[in-house]
Formats: sequence, C-alpha cells, structure tokens
Amino acid sequence: MSEAPATPAVPDKARALLADKLADFSDKPSPMLVKELRQGLRAKTFVIVFLTLQGLLGLVLLSSLGAASSPQDAGHNISGIIFMFFALAVLVIQPARAIGALHREVQENTIELMVLTRLSAWKIVLGKWISLVAQSALLLAAVIPYLILRYWFGDMNLFGELILLLLVFLTSAFATAVVIGVSCLPSVIIRGLLPLIFGAIGVVAIPGFCFDGNFDELVETCSMQSPKDFMSVLAFVFSGCYIGWTALGIGASQIAPVAENHSSPKRLACLVLLSLILIISLFTQPGVYYLLALVMILAIPALVMALTEPINLLPPVCAPFLKKGTAGIIAGRFLYPGWPSGVMFSALLIAFSSGILVFGGDTSLTLDDLTRLTGMLGSLLMPAAIMSFFDKKIANRFTFYLLILVSQFVLTLVLHYIADALSDEQRGFLWFFCWIPMNFFSMIEMPRTFDPKSIFQVALGISLFYGIVLLINAVIRLRSIRDVEMEYLEHLKT
Repeated sequence: MSEAPATPAVPDKARALLADKLADFSDKPSPMLVKELRQGLRAKTFVIVFLTLQGLLGLVLLSSLGAASSPQDAGHNISGIIFMFFALAVLVIQPARAIGALHREVQENTIELMVLTRLSAWKIVLGKWISLVAQSALLLAAVIPYLILRYWFGDMNLFGELILLLLVFLTSAFATAVVIGVSCLPSVIIRGLLPLIFGAIGVVAIPGFCFDGNFDELVETCSMQSPKDFMSVLAFVFSGCYIGWTALGIGASQIAPVAENHSSPKRLACLVLLSLILIISLFTQPGVYYLLALVMILAIPALVMALTEPINLLPPVCAPFLKKGTAGIIAGRFLYPGWPSGVMFSALLIAFSSGILVFGGDTSLTLDDLTRLTGMLGSLLMPAAIMSFFDKKIANRFTFYLLILVSQFVLTLVLHYIADALSDEQRGFLWFFCWIPMNFFSMIEMPRTFDPKSIFQVALGISLFYGIVLLINAVIRLRSIRDVEMEYLEHLKT
C-alpha cells in the first residue's frame, strides 16, 4: 500500500509568507514612493555616503580622543565632527542627488506614463521627495549613537544639540524640496548649476562654522531657554515648511496637466497665513524686522510664482468659481491660473503685506529700510513688466524671469564697483541707471552723493511705473478670461 504524498506544513507556508512581507514594501504606500525608495536605497551614492559617514566618524572620533588635552575638549571636538560630517552628508550630498529628479522623467518620456495612471502630479513629486528624506533619516539614525557617546564626556548641552541635529535634518528636507521643485525647469543653469554652486559654498562654510564660536551660540539658541529663542526656532521651521511646500508645488505644476489648478490653493494659503500673522501681531506687537522677515518669506515666493504663470485657463478650472456666483467671479480675477490674474493677486498681496508692517510691528521702518523694500519690490516687478509685452513669445516664463533678475543683479554689481572706484562727485552717473531698481541699494550706501529722501522718492516712482505697466497689460488680457467663462456657461446650457 503506497503512502500518500506528504503535504507541506502550514507553519512553513506562514513563515515564508511573513518573510516575503518583511522583505518587501507594503501595498499601502504610494507606488511612486516604493519605486524611488527601492532605487534610492540600492544606489551606489547612498551606500557610499552611509558607509563613509560611519567610517569617518569612527576613525576621527578615536583620533580626537587621543589628541584632546581634557575630556571637555574632546567632547567639543566630537560635537563639531559629528555635525560637520552629518551636515555635509544631508545638506550637500542628499540635495545634490535630487538634481534632475523630474527632468529625467520628462526627458525619458516616462512622466506621461505616470500621469496616465492614478498618480497625481503631487504624488509623483512627493514620492521622490519622501524617498530622499527617508534616506536622510537613515543617516540621522546612524549619527545619533555617536552623539550619545559625546554625552559621556560632559560639558554638553544635550537638548540644544539634539534640537540642532533635528533642525539640520529639517533643513536638508527643505533644501531637497527646493532642488526637486526646480529640477523640472528646462534651464540647465537653474536646474543644475545653482544647486551645485550652493553645495560648493556649503562644503567650504560648514567645516568652519562647526568649529568656531557661532556653533556654540547656535546650540544655545536651539536650547530655547528664552521666548525669543523659541520663537526664532519656530519661525525657522514654519518658514522652511512653507518654502519647501512652495518649491514642491512648482514641480507639481510643471508636470501636471493643464486642466489641474495648482495656483488657487497656493495663493489662498499665502493669504490665510498672512492673515494669521496679522492677527497674532496685533496682539503681540513683535519686532518690526522680525515681522518683516516673516512677511517676505511668505510674500516673495507667492508673488514671483503669480507673476510667472503662463496663461492656460480652461473651462473646467473656471467651474468651481462660477458656481459661487458673483463672488466666485470676482475671486477668480485674483485666483485664476495665469499671470494676468497673478498681477491682480500681487497687488492685493502687496497691500496686505504693507498693512501688516504698518499696524503689526512695534516700531516703524527707517527711510533707508523703506527705500530698500521699494527697490526690492521694483526689482521683482521689472522682469514681469518686461515679459508682459512678449507673452506669446516666451516658452518658459519662470526661467526667463529669473534670467532677467540675475542680469539685473549682475549689472548692479558692475555699476556698484565702478561707482565705488570713483570720487563722490563722479558717482552721479548712477541716476542714469535708476530704471534698474536694484541700483538703489548701491545709492543708499553713498549718502554724500545721493540724498536719502530723493532716492526713496525715485525708487517709489520707478516701482509704481513697473506696477502700472503690469496692471494695464494684465487688464487687457483679463478680457480673455470672460470668454472662457462664457464658454463654460454655454456648455452648461447645452
């Protein structure tokens, strides 16, 4: 009598199934995130950085123990070494890995396949960003044991250094978001060269910063022993989150279909945040320069994006606004995608920001500060005013805007160095270049030649001129919005 074939044991099947689940990602995360994590963790760049960080920290820490004259000196050296290597890894190398993250997908014609799936533009961008941030988190986890070793040498501000380590990690996340956001732009200079330049600056600046008195002051600030330090850390985190979200939004809007509206949520978020700042400042009356920094961090990215958006308004985008009646139509003139409505939004944004500085600060700004603000505003409006005459001939408005802005900066530097080499009586030629708003920054530094009140008046006039030019061209092109709205209304009737 033959024996029945033995069936595999059920526990063995369960054990194999559990091993497969532990060896792979769950089905719950986004497929884009899973794909990027698999590729990122297997990438030679990450493996080399991870192993090199461990090896260098171990080797240098042992060397510093023998070279230090006392345990306290060894502790300070260990802190500087830990933060130097960790900052170089997450602030220089990790953001540099994001260069071309979206451009490669566009160049290889794989972005259309992603968009055709259920993955939205935001999910694609977030998948790439979270993948790099998760790898930076692994580097953070690898550094913490060395920081614990540092604690036993004494004379350590444990809470301050832990907070600083987390802030370095958050700064890496913000910087990675910025690099990913601009990685889809066609300009090689903006997409690749600028991140590399900032990375080179970081390579030089980080080691010097970790071994001077500024490092101890920063650790003291991160310990948040005073309300001022706490508000400074909170403002840094808040500003970084907003800048990172804005940068990721740029990347999402570049690869998203035209029918998706990414502009209105960003503009509404900026207005809401400014409203919160106004309400808080009315009750607390913070320092005017502290308030100015927050307003600039919120307003400048929103203004630049609003002025550089192409006109791609479609009836489905108008639908949510038209359903609100007259109020929705009026709101659409400020929130519709495209630079014409962006000019109207920018005017509202400038008025709102000015009100916050006037009513929310504890003191008033000086005349030189007002001149600098006016010159900065004119510098931001000038490229948009020039582009408003050549709207149909500009393929990528954001890239062209930055090109004009950088050219304005370079020309201002050249004029400044020429004027600085001349005598006070010969510097008056700068008035011929007052149409360049950045030029007023140089003129303020030469009070013997230029009257501060005259500089402010001319700067205000130049800024108003560029603003009026933008408003006129925007109002002319806003007429096309009504045609799109009528097309949607006629479609509803049929």
